[in-house]
Amino acid sequence: MNTASLILILAQTISEPSTGTETRESPTDWPNAYRTSIIEKGWMLKLGDDDKAWFHPVVRAKVVAEPEQVANGLLAEALTVGTFMGCLVFERKWQDYRGQSIPAGAYALHYALQPVSDDHAETAPTRNFCLLVPLSSGEIDIKPSPENLFRKSASITGKHPVVFPLLNGKPNAEKKWHKEEGGHWSLGFQLTADTQSGPAPLALRILMSGKSAAVR
Repeated sequence: MNTASLILILAQTISEPSTGTETRESPTDWPNAYRTSIIEKGWMLKLGDDDKAWFHPVVRAKVVAEPEQVANGLLAEALTVGTFMGCLVFERKWQDYRGQSIPAGAYALHYALQPVSDDHAETAPTRNFCLLVPLSSGEIDIKPSPENLFRKSASITGKHPVVFPLLNGKPNAEKKWHKEEGGHWSLGFQLTADTQSGPAPLALRILMSGKSAAVR
C-alpha cells in the first residue's frame, strides 16, 4: 500500500458519490512519462447515477521538507508548484470549483498555489490547489513552470484555469469519500512522498464536488 494520503474534491454537486470495484488500465496512447508515474489501474469514481470518472493517482511525489516537518506529518505546503499529481478521465462534462464546465476527456493534475490578491481573497478554504491540464500525446511537460501550468489549464475553458482545492487529509484514507462543509465531497487516496529523509506519508484531499460560494 502506498504511504501518503490525498483527498481530491472536484466541483459539482452530487447526492453521494461512491468508488466502484471496477478498475481500468491507463490507455496505451497516453504519454509514457505519465503512464510510468501513476498507478497501473485507475479507480472508478461514480459521480452520480450514470456519470463515471477514472482517477489514476501518481505513485510518488517529490516534496521539499525539513526533518521536523516529516516527523510531524507532511502537509500540502511541502509540494512544489507544477508537481504532477495524477490523471483524471471524465466520461461526461464536469465542473470545477469555480463552476466552469470541463469537457469530457483525459486530463493531468498538477499542484499549484492560489495567487495572493484581492480577487482571490476568501474564495476558497486553502491556497493549495490542483490544476487540470489537457492530457495529449503532443507536448510533454511532467512538471510545467507556473506560467505554463496556468496557461495550459486556462486553455480548457478559454478563461480561468480549471481548479480543485487541495486540503490536508488523514493517513490511510484510501478511496474513501468524505462529506465536507457546505455539502461538498472529497475523495481520499494514498501516495508516497519522497523527502530528503526518505519516503514519508503525505495526507491530502482534493475538493471534487462543490462550488465556491464566492462564484456568482
